[in-house]
Amino acid sequence: DTKETSSIQSNEINLNKKLRDWRRGKAMEKGHSVFCIFSNKVLSAITVARPRTLSELLRVKGVGQLKLTEYGADILRIVSANGAEPESNSQCEGIPK
Repeated sequence: DTKETSSIQSNEINLNKKLRDWRRGKAMEKGHSVFCIFSNKVLSAITVARPRTLSELLRVKGVGQLKLTEYGADILRIVSANGAEPESNSQCEGIPK
């Protein structure tokens, strides 16, 4: 249990870092503050939600239609590259989520 929990936490930390790195790059490219792209709170919510589609990303608080259009594909690519979902618990296989 502890090993699986630390693996999930490490995956979340890694994903959040990649999202922050992407945000920094976007901010520099546009000449904006990083928080004009997404706040830390929104990036954390994306990290936890791990959206797989634009409609799932739109459900994350702080992601509106404008930011979805502008940044949605990038966010989904980063989330997908870091695993869309935490690894499943074999004891829960077959149980609807």
